[in-house]
Amino acid sequence: MANKKVLFSGLAMVLTAGIVLAAYQRLVQPKYMSDVVEGNLIADYYNSGMDHDVLFVGDCECYEN
Repeated sequence: MANKKVLFSGLAMVLTAGIVLAAYQRLVQPKYMSDVVEGNLIADYYNSGMDHDVLFVGDCECYEN
């Protein structure tokens, strides 16, 4: 009986951790991109067609390495 309780508790913790991590990933994943590719943020910025007041000089902080 105690063995089943430990197994059920462990399974519940793993399932809860998976759900929390999946929700966190959906929260922090950029909404406008399907794939995160290095330099994609800068390309989307310049291809948007809007008149921006900011100029990107480098995108080293945007790499996913």
